[in-house]
Amino acid sequence: MHLKARGGDDLAAVDRMRNRFAQRGVARARIEVSGYASVPEALGVYRDAAIALDPFPFSGGANSCDALWMGLPLVTWPRDSLISRQGAALLHALDRRQWIARDAGDYVAIVCGPAADAAERRRWSEIAAAQVAERLSDAARFATDLIAALNRAWSLRASDGFAAASHIRARQTATTGVEHEAHLLRPQARPAFAPGSAQSRGRGWTRSRTITRIAVCR
Repeated sequence: MHLKARGGDDLAAVDRMRNRFAQRGVARARIEVSGYASVPEALGVYRDAAIALDPFPFSGGANSCDALWMGLPLVTWPRDSLISRQGAALLHALDRRQWIARDAGDYVAIVCGPAADAAERRRWSEIAAAQVAERLSDAARFATDLIAALNRAWSLRASDGFAAASHIRARQTATTGVEHEAHLLRPQARPAFAPGSAQSRGRGWTRSRTITRIAVCR
């Protein structure tokens, strides 16, 4: 196993890490640890790996995306927090849900699958870069999907009896193409009309704050 991160060149920290693995039956010699490297050097490390293990409870984010682009299967275990679910979001977009674990036992079982199946790893490595470029680099599609998800989430929240409404606006701009803005509206006093109706955007409601803005460059 190769662990790479800032601090990986701290000999005392590396020794403590190897001791923790040894306490759990993993020989110290099987744990390789290295520190910070330039982007080309870091990407080169993936060429010597077979599988990328998404860390938890904090996922790898851009590093996990790099691993996928370099052709490695990524195994992830999402939890309740947003930061833990980035790897799962990447795999959903790539239609690789079979690499998303439900619990610790599932995580181990999924890792053992690609680890023992060189043909599966080879098939993924042959299409990985193109899949990542197509499905994870389409900013316009991402913005559209995010706005739709915000609308669905807010509609579900409003349907629970919470008097609220959402307002999504998209406008053409000369410099960035399409700019989406999602706003929350809050009531000055609880209105009698249904959330999301035309009236809810009039008297009785004030804009609270912009919750997200996505600029899509073309």
